[in-house]
Amino acid sequence: MGAFSCLSILPVRLTPAIRDFPSGERPRERLQSYGAGHLSNSELLAILLRTGLEGENVLVMASRLLSEFGGLSGLSRITFDEMCDLRGISTAKACQILAGIELGKRVAALTSDDRVDITSPADLAKLFMAEMSSLDREHFRVATLSTRNQVLGIEDLYSGSVNAALIRPAEVFATAIRRNAPQIAIVHNHPSGDPTPSAEDVAITKTLVEAGKLLDIEVVDHLVIGQGKFVSMREKKLGFSQHHIGHFFWPMWCWLGLLGGFGWSRRGCWRRGAKPYRSACFRFVFAKERFDAVDLAGKRIKHNG
Repeated sequence: MGAFSCLSILPVRLTPAIRDFPSGERPRERLQSYGAGHLSNSELLAILLRTGLEGENVLVMASRLLSEFGGLSGLSRITFDEMCDLRGISTAKACQILAGIELGKRVAALTSDDRVDITSPADLAKLFMAEMSSLDREHFRVATLSTRNQVLGIEDLYSGSVNAALIRPAEVFATAIRRNAPQIAIVHNHPSGDPTPSAEDVAITKTLVEAGKLLDIEVVDHLVIGQGKFVSMREKKLGFSQHHIGHFFWPMWCWLGLLGGFGWSRRGCWRRGAKPYRSACFRFVFAKERFDAVDLAGKRIKHNG
């Protein structure tokens, strides 16, 4: 009995400590020997956590966290306060985990060049997938592209409930007009994880494609990002039909109002008499008129669509 009582007061270790592992099985040593690419998600997270709890080594803790949130995707969605509420996660550990996740997202969105070349829907998806697939709210973003299909900039226009009533063509094309960009690409996510485009997604795409034709700014694609997958609406020919009756058969007064009444040609230069003025300053000065024209175009495209 005495021996039993003496043993009962000793601390019980439910899992062996990492220091008790063979050196070839410890996460840090495995990273040094084989590289980070050969480690599991649990091992990489364990290195960020550094230490575990009494009775739960850091590798088991990392596995528990991943299991609770359904893997790295779920873990990347939680906030700092939610992270700190988890058992065994201090402020320092929460900062380390969130910083590591954010670095991973940023690295995934980069290439060797400062300006990313977009040659396919997959290239465009690669630029946005890492971050947008884990967002818990819908976001609508516009990438402006050069004539060489290089990304000039990305703007997050809307978040929350993205619908046709909210999206204004003038706002979508504003940055492209300011930067004199000939092309844009549109990307938005579905927090549900299913990237299947909705009827409203198709309607939005059709409106923006037709408005872009009036401005001579091409909408190269509209991607819908889901959980680890995407849909190219151009590839599916959703909203990108070559012939649309609402565009080619507008009444003549509509064309005059858009292309003549506001004083700009299809190439986007202001004309006074027979002399074209192509400087950037004129594009800025008369941007408001062009925005109004695009809004009017969008409304009539929807009405005719």
